[in-house]
Amino acid sequence: MLAGAAAVSQLQAQVNGLSTSVASALNTQAESGYGLDGSTGTALFTVSGSGGPISVNSSLTEQNLGAAATAAGVPGDGSNAAALAAIGNNQNLDASLPNSTPVEAFSEITSNFGTVVQNANSNQQQSAATVQSLTQLQSSITGVSLNDQLTQLIQYQNALEASGRAVQAADDITTYLVQNLS
Repeated sequence: MLAGAAAVSQLQAQVNGLSTSVASALNTQAESGYGLDGSTGTALFTVSGSGGPISVNSSLTEQNLGAAATAAGVPGDGSNAAALAAIGNNQNLDASLPNSTPVEAFSEITSNFGTVVQNANSNQQQSAATVQSLTQLQSSITGVSLNDQLTQLIQYQNALEASGRAVQAADDITTYLVQNLS
């Protein structure tokens, strides 16, 4: 179980790392562009430094979105938007998943998560079968009913007492016959 929990924690760290890397790359590119209002330096996302949640920058507007142009004075050429889109093809955005585009890296993480879940299900089924087998084994060992055993013991004790009485009666008869026939 610990191995599964460790694997899930590792996958969670990879997702956090990938999302932080992609958001940072997008922010860097967006901040270098100019908005329709001529502003620059506006990030797309708010990225927590501790691997926390990533959210869309609340101060972002249609006018200050740095996707409109790459140079001041040329509003609306869309060149920075193309550069933002090209980030999707960049490899090595996240060092933990080298030579992978963001989509490929996320697919790998998703696949790994599926493998962890499949292994956990398999281990759970195997554990359930083991528990069932052990329960059956325990039942076969401890399946002796104490009530049945006590009943049989009383029956044997009664038979032994009856045998003792029969032997005593035979002894008494033999003694009587020996004394009276002589």
